[in-house]
Formats: sequence, C-alpha cells, structure tokens
Amino acid sequence: MPSAKGWAICWLFLLGAVLGTGLDAFHVHSKVEHYAVPVLFGLAWWVPLLFGVAAVAIGYSHPMVDPLLGQRRVPRQLMLCIVELVWVLLAYVVSATSIDSHAKAGLTTIIYLNFWFVTGRGWQNVVLSLVTAITGTWV
Repeated sequence: MPSAKGWAICWLFLLGAVLGTGLDAFHVHSKVEHYAVPVLFGLAWWVPLLFGVAAVAIGYSHPMVDPLLGQRRVPRQLMLCIVELVWVLLAYVVSATSIDSHAKAGLTTIIYLNFWFVTGRGWQNVVLSLVTAITGTWV
C-alpha cells in the first residue's frame, strides 16, 4: 500500500491530468491553441502527462522552497482550496476569450493580484509565481 506521500503524488498527478487537460481543451476549442497532431478533442496524446507532472512538480516544489524563502505555510481547509481553484479557472476563462491580448494580460494580472491579496500577500508568493510562470512557459 502506498504511503501518504505516494497517495498525494497520485492525487496531484490525477488532478493535474484531468483538470489541466480539460482546461487545455477549452483553449483548443476557443482557438487560442492548436496542436500539430491532435489525437482526441484537438489535444495531443502527451497533454495529460504534461499537466499531471506539472501538478506534482508545483505541488511539491512550492512547499519545499517555502522554508528557503523564510515562509511557513499553514495547512489549508478543503473549502479554501476549492475557492482558490476557482481563481485558476477564472484565469483560464479570461485567457480563452476573444478580447485583445493586452486586455487579457490586464485582466489576468488583476485576477492574480486579487488572488495574491486574498491568499498570502507575501513576496515569496510573487517569487514562486514568477518562477512557475517562467518555467511553465519555457517547458
């Protein structure tokens, strides 16, 4: 039987693979994104693997880096985690709209700043967000 850490990795991977792929399909459907060799619903075969690994990497790297940045996170309640996930969904919806790119960037920035204000307000969160955004774009 897997350990608690093993189950956490499995759940993070599954959550990333399902939700990330679903949100990516939303981008494909709204013609924001296009894959050269789509397999199912306009998505490439490797998309669930990419989002699953990304969820595990983000889910484990941030708590590991927090002590190095002098930040201590308190365990979150399930309802708060669901509310935070809604912010991510809102950002995806904005990014898939047909409005101007500058307006999308502005709205996404407003969404992030509201999320930052509600959930932490620490400079460490800004650093981790920037590193995640740069790394995610690079990959």
